Amino acid sequence: MCRYQIKISKVLQKDLILFKMALNNYVSFQHALIDMLPNNADNYKMRIGVAVELYYDFHSRTEKQKPANHSLIDLPLHKAIVLKEALQDQVSQKTTEIWERSRCNGYVTVIDQALPTALQIKAAAVS
Repeated sequence: MCRYQIKISKVLQKDLILFKMALNNYVSFQHALIDMLPNNADNYKMRIGVAVELYYDFHSRTEKQKPANHSLIDLPLHKAIVLKEALQDQVSQKTTEIWERSRCNGYVTVIDQALPTALQIKAAAVS
């Protein structure tokens, strides 16, 4: 089994809160897609499950009595892809402020650069 980990270092508390907001909106959007496209409901439900798990992971990091100023986030490949999609959806919303879009775009770039290529995934699956 292929085990890629995406590491994002020095994530600020306000960015974790931004991630939570993006994931919350992403789950709402996925629920709407289930209602509109019931044939693909399993795919959307799977993404919702991953997004909810990520949300609670970030929630536990932000709601401590003394949360860390900077966090190291270590995400498996499937969680990194869902977080990237959630951040991209957050950027596309017109209600999102400019600094939020900028922060989201920055993290999308970081995740995108850390994602393995199809060739790397295939090579890891063979070995």
